[in-house]
Amino acid sequence: MEHEIDEEKRMELGTRFRVMLEKKYQKQLAKAVDRTSDIEIDFCEMDKFSPKLGELLLDNPKEFFSIAEKAIQDSIGLPESKMKAKFFNIPNEIKISNIRSKHSGKFIAIEGIVRKASDVRPEIMKKTFRCSKCDMTFEIIPIGLAKEMRCAECGRAMKEIAQEKLDARWITIEEPFELTEGEKPAQLNCIVSGELSNELNRKMSDVGNRLKMSGIVKEIPKEKMTTRLEFYFDVNFVATTEDSWSNLEVTKEDEIEIKRMASNDNIYTILSESIAPSIYGLDAIKEAVLLQIFGGVHKNTEDGGHIRGDIHILILGEPATSKSTLMKIITKSIPRAKYVSGTGSSKAGLTATVTKDDKFMGGWVLEAGALVLCNGSLLMVDEFEKMMIEDQVIFHESMENGEISISKATITATLPARTSILAGANPSMSRFDPFLPIVKQVSIPETLLSRFDLKFILKDKPNKEKDTKLLKHIQNVRRNGNSIPKVSNIILKKYISYTKAKCVPEMTDESEEKLQEFYLTMREISETSNVMAITLRQFEALCRLAEASAKVQLSPIVRIKDAERAIRLMEASLIELGYDPKTKNIDIDRVEGNVPQSERGKTIVILDMITKLSKIKKDIGRDDLVKALENEGVNWDYEIENVIDKLCTQGLLFKPSPRIYQRV
Repeated sequence: MEHEIDEEKRMELGTRFRVMLEKKYQKQLAKAVDRTSDIEIDFCEMDKFSPKLGELLLDNPKEFFSIAEKAIQDSIGLPESKMKAKFFNIPNEIKISNIRSKHSGKFIAIEGIVRKASDVRPEIMKKTFRCSKCDMTFEIIPIGLAKEMRCAECGRAMKEIAQEKLDARWITIEEPFELTEGEKPAQLNCIVSGELSNELNRKMSDVGNRLKMSGIVKEIPKEKMTTRLEFYFDVNFVATTEDSWSNLEVTKEDEIEIKRMASNDNIYTILSESIAPSIYGLDAIKEAVLLQIFGGVHKNTEDGGHIRGDIHILILGEPATSKSTLMKIITKSIPRAKYVSGTGSSKAGLTATVTKDDKFMGGWVLEAGALVLCNGSLLMVDEFEKMMIEDQVIFHESMENGEISISKATITATLPARTSILAGANPSMSRFDPFLPIVKQVSIPETLLSRFDLKFILKDKPNKEKDTKLLKHIQNVRRNGNSIPKVSNIILKKYISYTKAKCVPEMTDESEEKLQEFYLTMREISETSNVMAITLRQFEALCRLAEASAKVQLSPIVRIKDAERAIRLMEASLIELGYDPKTKNIDIDRVEGNVPQSERGKTIVILDMITKLSKIKKDIGRDDLVKALENEGVNWDYEIENVIDKLCTQGLLFKPSPRIYQRV
């Protein structure tokens, strides 16, 4: 509980604080005066200088800041100065879910991810009232309190004589998922005011950023409840903790090391093997994920269009092929990346929700979902095929345009979602059938399948040599507890951060010709075999992959070898998913979930036969259709029903009763 201290004690502590400033923070104090900004103080340094000051700040921050403000004014010789002391490196860090009434009025540190944020607006931080009869003055923080104040001595209504206003922003932070231990993440409303909400610092409190903050826990009455109180956090200091690539500090020594690494032609292998080294193999997938993390080049066209640089990858894996483990490891290695499971995800949780909060946010406010929180990073979506179709379709806009449009309540907004998607899915029957197209084995819409730049299949095929190597690797990891990457996680992050900031490679004529040659060669197959081998979507993906490859070596141009690497990964993806055993060709329609050429032929034959029989009689029985097809040398009895169902869905046939068909 807060308690006042006598004047002699105040003067003693004020002198100690002023001496500490003059000894330890003279240069910072001078710079703060020149910039008219606040002064940042290391709590541990102050506590070491005077434990009494540290104890007073933690236990009675209201009294401490009153003393500190006077000491700062005396130090700089400006009695009207509004310069404040901000404290970092607080040892008393509390989980949001563990904040209790004993912490009310105390100075603590918390950590969380911003889920909601209001606009920056003037906020009345303090009101001063005076009683006309007793001449008594009273200061209050007006949040959640009645507008009319009455004198404690005589009971008369007091007159407001002064207001203290500051620019402020309300944010809602949520406990990081790794600290929740399986429970619902706790949330806390925080007010970020003064210098922390100015033009330079405002972005720190944007939605999606992970923050470490110090400040005072305060209470206000809960809305419509007179006896129940609600916590809020008055922020004193804010620091980001890897909220984005741009916040990673790259020193001159780091820059020299990064350039040295980039000059090594073997850097692709070194970096890809540093991704989830505890997982054996998956070389092509790890290389593709590496390029996905670096990303292509975003471009804006003169007519207002946008060409995306984000690379999307789909991994279709049989059970026990490590795709889920791979995604979880990557999540922990990449700033702002998140992992979600299709079974527990909804449209609102992935995009944004609109909630009303008149007390803190000032009305309707957007609460960001996973795609927005991961803006500029990666979103891992496991068990993608288990999501509801209406939830899957929300990925269309973000994957192609890097945006999410929302129109709810009084809010119509377009939110940034330049998020690369790494999705994992399982075949419906646990094992892949090479004779069936992907659309029949995975519950993902065709239009969504086509938006993935690369698609890989992970099959669990018995192979004594590979199985032996895999078992030795697993036993080694279990015995030693880890598998050391060739490049440490922090160096890898700095490497990627530096590359994203410094490298924007341009396509050369030679690289363009290489990619065009591959594309046109694949298109020639379509001319002779009536099979669509490749489309423009794959060509655009090739360009993004080649640009990402150039970024890895800090190359200002896309070189021939970058184009060749993109082609190799694309071929691996097309051969795995696009090869049609019946036609012996690559069919892009098998990859993107459309009707393969081999099935289109069956559809045409069956539809033509029903059309022919319809000229004789209106209702065509199944047995009559099978017999007529056999007379033509066609024996597809077991596949007829599947083709008929598709024709009915397309509105070309009608089934008035089971096993009876009519031509529409």
